[in-house]
Amino acid sequence: MAYLAMIESGFNNRAYSPAAACGMWQFIKGTGLRYGLTIDSYVDERRDPEKATRAAANTCWTSISSSAPGIWRRPPITAARAGAAGAEPEQPQELLGTLG
Repeated sequence: MAYLAMIESGFNNRAYSPAAACGMWQFIKGTGLRYGLTIDSYVDERRDPEKATRAAANTCWTSISSSAPGIWRRPPITAARAGAAGAEPEQPQELLGTLG
């Protein structure tokens, strides 16, 4: 997960994206709120290194553990990038069909 934070923000808690994602883990407001971060005009816990890291770990765990049986488990970096949308991974047969 450390590589993901490095790629997303260079470990900069003040990083801000054009999509309004901020902090070391680049949470958008909806995802931050979903994982218990306080975001208002006074406090933005997406910039808190400890709370945001716990939320990022929760995001990965929730995404990986909620995969349906028979579907490949996502690696953490893919799970985190899927975010709240939770894009489903492809079935092995579907992957093989695209190779030929």
